[in-house]
Amino acid sequence: MGWRLAYIVSRDHFILTVAEEVPMIRANADGFRPIRSFVIGLLTIGLLASTAVPAIAAASGFWTTTGNLNTVRTGHTATLLPNGRVLVAGGGDGTSANRLTSAELYDPVSGKWSVTGSMTTPRESHTATLLPNGQVLVAGGIVNISPSGGSISVTFTATAELYNPATGNWTTTSSMTTARSGQGATRLQNGQVLVQ
Repeated sequence: MGWRLAYIVSRDHFILTVAEEVPMIRANADGFRPIRSFVIGLLTIGLLASTAVPAIAAASGFWTTTGNLNTVRTGHTATLLPNGRVLVAGGGDGTSANRLTSAELYDPVSGKWSVTGSMTTPRESHTATLLPNGQVLVAGGIVNISPSGGSISVTFTATAELYNPATGNWTTTSSMTTARSGQGATRLQNGQVLVQ
């Protein structure tokens, strides 16, 4: 007996909750189906700086391990792409000094991670939103944390960029009007993204 992680994965979001002794359920926009899923949520919300990723086999409901990330990271985003792969972008390396520009793709068929193009701006605690055209919009975040006269100085960014899964490249796009971190982002029905 004890605590288990329960999660729901939709087409473009990972939602992680903690519940006591509940069965694992995996659902997506296409309904329930037996596919292999993994939880990157612990890493996404910054509880753990690690390359290890736990996985759950939908058919058995038991936890297994899957391939390790290439880079230790925390405070990053994880976005489920239309092709079934997962894009993990940015974050910190577990120290207070380094934000990351690197990104990786998880292939659920092979259980392996591969390096893809790097973002133009290092960022942690940003948002990543899957757009209707299959690209991923990354916005905001922390770009620097440094000691400053006995306190800590945190620098936020208003910049945004787009990841193109077809090319593996990032391109800058218009910046937000206000620099922010830890914000929410919601794709609206008309395809626009609301950042709050």
